Amino acid sequence: MIRYLLPLTVALSAAPAFAAPPPGSDPNSAISKWYNGLYQPITGIHCCGKPDCGETRAYQDSDGVWHAQVPRGEEAGEWVVVPNEVILADDYPNPTGHAVLCYLGGTPVGRPWCLVKPQAGG
Repeated sequence: MIRYLLPLTVALSAAPAFAAPPPGSDPNSAISKWYNGLYQPITGIHCCGKPDCGETRAYQDSDGVWHAQVPRGEEAGEWVVVPNEVILADDYPNPTGHAVLCYLGGTPVGRPWCLVKPQAGG
């Protein structure tokens, strides 16, 4: 058994050396700096950062209420209502071109923390 573990250990330890980091994982990249510069418009509270935010689908219903899909975590894919106080201004720059939702998951219920609206057609 031990003779099989050594080659497996060597193979697994070498694998990450060849993997490229995911886009935006460099904390000094422009997109990471953009995510880390997001703040709620009314409270000025920081929107967290890239680990808690992600590109997603969002829409505004006929009553003007915004809805977005949770981009990651245990609640990923669920649609949530986004409170107006966490929605950034229409003219807020969005380099992704898509809706971006910062979502704090948790017990018993998570909550939208910030929403950057998609650009037209995004």
